[in-house]
Order: sequence, then C-alpha cells, then structure tokens
Amino acid sequence: MEVGPGGLSLASGNRLVVMGHALTEWKILCSILEQNADSTKAQAMSDYMRNLFPFLGIKTPERKALVRGCDIKLPDFATLRDLVELCFHAGPRETHYAGLDILEIHSRLWTPEVLDLLEELVTVHSWWDTVDRISSPLLWRALEKFPEEKERPDLWIASPNFWLQRTALLYQRTAKLRTDTARLARYIEQTQESSEFFLRKAIGWALRQYGYTDPDWVRQFVQDHPLPRTCRTARHYGPCNSSGPHPRPHWALPVFRGQFCLRSR
Repeated sequence: MEVGPGGLSLASGNRLVVMGHALTEWKILCSILEQNADSTKAQAMSDYMRNLFPFLGIKTPERKALVRGCDIKLPDFATLRDLVELCFHAGPRETHYAGLDILEIHSRLWTPEVLDLLEELVTVHSWWDTVDRISSPLLWRALEKFPEEKERPDLWIASPNFWLQRTALLYQRTAKLRTDTARLARYIEQTQESSEFFLRKAIGWALRQYGYTDPDWVRQFVQDHPLPRTCRTARHYGPCNSSGPHPRPHWALPVFRGQFCLRSR
C-alpha cells in the first residue's frame, strides 16, 4: 500500500492503476493539504458529515485555492484518471473533494471515458456531498461535451445503486430551459415508489429547481403523480402568505401546517 506524506494512505482499489506521474502529483497534493490542516475545523466538519469520513479541516475556498496553487500538469486523460482515483482512495475527505476539483479544472482532457470514471466515483465513499457535485456540474458537462453518451443516465436510473439513481435524477438541476422534461419525468416515475430517503429528497429537489423555470409544468406533474410526502415540492397553489415581493414562485416557499417544500438534501 502506498503511503503519502504525513501518513495519508492509499486504500486498495480493484481498478486502481498507479502511474508514476499521477502518483508524484498526488503525493505533492497530499503534502500541501496536510500542511494546511486545522484540527479544530476538522472535527466540526466530520461531525457535520455524521463522522463518516476523517477531515483535515480545510474549507472549500481554501482547498480550491490550494489545488490550483499546485499547478498540476497532466498530459492526457489516462493520467488525469489515475490522479483522480488516487485522490478518491485517500483517507481525508478533502482529498476526495480535491479529486473532483482536479477533474473539473482539467476538463479539456476529458474523453468519453470520463463517464465511466464518474460512475466509478459515485460508488466510492458515497455520500451526498460528492455525489451531488458529480451529478452537476460534472455529469451535466460531460454529457454536453459528449452528446453521443446522453443515454448513459438511463443505465444509472435503472441501477440497484441508489446513489447512481440520485445522480441521474439531479444532473439536470441547473439546466433550466435546456431540461429534458420527458427524461426527468421518466426518471421520477421510475423511482417514486422507493422508500430511500436520498431518492425522495432528490425527486423533490429536481422538481423544485425546474419549478423556477417552468412552475406550470411542475404543478401539473405533481397533480398527475401520487408522489410520497417526502418527494413533494409543491402542494400549495394558493396566494403567497408572505408580504411583499419574493424572488421564488409562491408554491416553492417553505410552508407548514400540512403543506411543505423540500429545502434540504
């Protein structure tokens, strides 16, 4: 097992292939991240994630600046993939985040194989923080870059892995007018009977986000589909009870007394 600076370890992985260039860059990145660790923040960040992962205590803006400061040079997608996989198989959660930072920064190197990599990453150390970033912007951008792969999420929504299903439900959440509503509707219909918390939340989030673009479509969809309570984004169609203008459509406001809108993941 390879061990990075300061004891950051590389866990075993079935598909992991360590190339010299990627390993060198990974060790440099691990060293820089460790040098900027903050144990006080680390505990708070781990607590927020239910202590599922160890943290170094590096906040997002600082981490992104550190990753860019590494000035990582990669010659091709194969090396990029090796480096991202190394990051995702390291212990602290910030290295997983850094892997996604690197993947996004070096999108010019992407090939259609990036869809395979994203699928793999969704299933490694899965939790909403990495899965939701993979869904958008990364999966959305990959499908924009390689439109011949646009059917790939159809495989994910049919997967027994609910994190892949969540990714398929959410990848269009920033698409606005470019949303494929037929696909969105089909994906919701395929998962609406699930009792999985993270799928129900994803359905509500996807509907809420598209509701900012086309509230009439969302209203009609909710009326036509018997969604479970925790999936429902819109159930109130009356006038907004708040005084003054509000940037959100009235049905997307958080309401109580038996009516509700999903606000959390």
